Amino acid sequence: MNKENFDNLLKLLNEKSFKYSFDDYIDRGVSVIRGIFLYTDGENHIKNRIDKDLLKNIKFQKTYRWYLGEKQKAIYMKFKDALEMEIPELEAYQINNYA
Repeated sequence: MNKENFDNLLKLLNEKSFKYSFDDYIDRGVSVIRGIFLYTDGENHIKNRIDKDLLKNIKFQKTYRWYLGEKQKAIYMKFKDALEMEIPELEAYQINNYA
């Protein structure tokens, strides 16, 4: 996953008003994004809207995410290659949408 594809994916998620959060961690001052948790029921609903080139870089899994002790259904969009970016860049993305 490169930054351009990541931008296009987030733009699509924001246009369709999907709630999402990042699966990321910080390693040596760099934020590494492994995937996106998407809070919706329809996996096919998402796959039909994503470009085929992007789908090659994403694996979908149904899962649960715990937030403040509550279990939520989610779809985990796992990137084949993790995306590295600076921490302030990731924070700018996170300010736009909190699930």
